[in-house]
Order: sequence, then C-alpha cells, then structure tokens
Amino acid sequence: MAEQWPASLQDCLNDVSWSESPVDTAIRNQPSTGPAKSRRRYTNPERGITGTIWLLSDADWNTFRDFYDVTLQGGILEFEFEHPITQVVMVYVFNSPYTVSNQFSGTVYPVRMEWRQQP
Repeated sequence: MAEQWPASLQDCLNDVSWSESPVDTAIRNQPSTGPAKSRRRYTNPERGITGTIWLLSDADWNTFRDFYDVTLQGGILEFEFEHPITQVVMVYVFNSPYTVSNQFSGTVYPVRMEWRQQP
C-alpha cells in the first residue's frame, strides 16, 4: 500500500517546473536477415515525472526529509500524489534521490524530484 504524502507539505508540483515523459515501451531487434522488428514491452507503461516543490520552513524541510528517509525508506517505497494535469491521486516512486538547494535567502528550499508513475 502506498504511503500518504505529508499533509503539511505542498501538495502540488510548481506549475513551471514539472514535466512528464513516457518510458520507452518498445523492444527493437535487427535480425540477421530481413527488416527490423519491434514490439511493445508492456501495455501499461510507467511515466516519468520531474518537478519541484517549495519547502517554506525548516519544519517543512524536516518533515520532507523524514518522509523520504524514514517513511519511504530512502525513496524506495511508493507514495500517493495528485497528478499535475488530471488532479487524480496516482502512485509514484522516486526514480533517483531528490536535490535541494537554498537559492533564496532565508528558509525557502526548492526540492527537485524525479518520480516514476506506477502502472
């Protein structure tokens, strides 16, 4: 069962920062004779989502870090989050570790994440 996104954190990706891309589902093969062949690997592909949320305080940072490190066991467990277009709650998993920076003064932390939408 997927974990719930923490209610105290931003619950949508920033409008200008997110992107979605399908995972390549084709298997391609060049036989020794004849034309190349290809087929679908699976019919319900995963989709990659990249986006940013803003953590607006040290408390938000601690909540996010605990969610990633403890609840999701370092990002390997699934979690629920609303899809940026459909606004339907979907299940995701981290594709790679997040990146956080302090590009603004004070305690505003943009967190860049890459997720895979689970089929």
